[in-house]
Order: sequence, then structure tokens, then C-alpha cells
Amino acid sequence: MRAAEEMNRRGWIMKVEDAFRTRDMQNPLNRPRKIFDAIMKIILWECEGKIPEPEFIFRRLTVLIATIPKIATHMSGSAIDISVVSMKNGNEIDRGADYLEMNEKTFMDSIFVSEKAKENRRIITEIMQEHGFYAYPFEFWHYSSGDAFAQSLSKSGKVAVY
Repeated sequence: MRAAEEMNRRGWIMKVEDAFRTRDMQNPLNRPRKIFDAIMKIILWECEGKIPEPEFIFRRLTVLIATIPKIATHMSGSAIDISVVSMKNGNEIDRGADYLEMNEKTFMDSIFVSEKAKENRRIITEIMQEHGFYAYPFEFWHYSSGDAFAQSLSKSGKVAVY
């Protein structure tokens, strides 16, 4: 993968945390109580403590833990989740939060991360986009290529991978 080579030139190593998932792998992801609680905490924060309608909660769960094959890009093989570590010491490059951390820092454009983390997210996203992977706005670690979101952003005119 050329994006990995580009990161290597910067002294970074791209670590693929997750990629293709079968439906059997994807569907249980939203079931653990701690994941649901973390997502509900985000929802309540977004809604200023007010409990929203069930439809809103369902939409948020679907955005953060896609369970519908048409939008679950891991199930189509068109998404990867990555971490980036330093070649020098093996420490994760600062992106403001840990992989799979679900809170206000999870969103790609979060205002709750440091300037250095924002800069690292920007650089990583530029590298990934240069090589055909588009950042998912709700998870700083998730990049897609060929799915509906990526096809729309790239204005390719191609049919999305499902």
C-alpha cells in the first residue's frame, strides 16, 4: 500500500487495526453494554442531556456502529481502521485519543483535541486521500475507498462498493 510507504518516509508505521468484516463479525459490535453506554454518553452530550427520540438514537448507532450492509463499509471490504506509530519508539502518533475511544474526541474534526493531534489527523488524512482513501467524519481512525461516501467525495461517478 503506497499510503503506508508515504507514512514510512515520515518515520511512521501504519498499523491496520481492522478491515474486512463479515456480517457475523459486524452485527455484534453494537451489543456490548460499554459500547452502547459510550455512544449514549455522546448522544446525551450532543442533546444537552435531553433524551432524544429512538429514531435519533438508532441513526447515531448506525453511524458509529454500522449494522446495515449497504452502509457498513467494512462488510463490503471498502474500509480500514488504522493507527499510526512512530518508527523510533513504537508509540502511537498523537491523534488526540486512542483507537476505538468513543467520546467527543472521536470525531475527525473534534475541537476537543490538541493542535498537534489536529495536525497529525490532517497529515494522515492527506496521505490516505492521496492514495484513494477518504476519512470518515465520525471516527478519526476510519478510512474508506470505493464506498458510497468515498465515491461521493471523490466525485468519481462510479457505483459504490456494497
